[in-house]
Amino acid sequence: MRNASAQVVIRAVAGHGTADVGYKHLITRFRQQVGLPPKTVARLIRFGRVLRSLNRGRPWERIAADSGYADQPHLIRELRTFTGTTPTDYLVTLSAVSATSSRPFDTC
Repeated sequence: MRNASAQVVIRAVAGHGTADVGYKHLITRFRQQVGLPPKTVARLIRFGRVLRSLNRGRPWERIAADSGYADQPHLIRELRTFTGTTPTDYLVTLSAVSATSSRPFDTC
């Protein structure tokens, strides 16, 4: 799912007889087993790449491009959705947690 949308990947699996089920049924089964729909899981995986990049001090534009986001505003919207805060506030919290941790803070 890394470089393709979840919908395309799931349609390919459902359409090639690999799973021998329809698209909607595959989505339902995935959600039952994982607890989230495939698209949300794909978004979380992509966001995990962002979190791993934050400790490297790279610019937001570069992080967005390297993580598969269309642009920086798209990344910022996802960050707000998943963290409930702004990028600046998230980085302040990340720094505070890192400073009080006995080992370097690993976001993922």
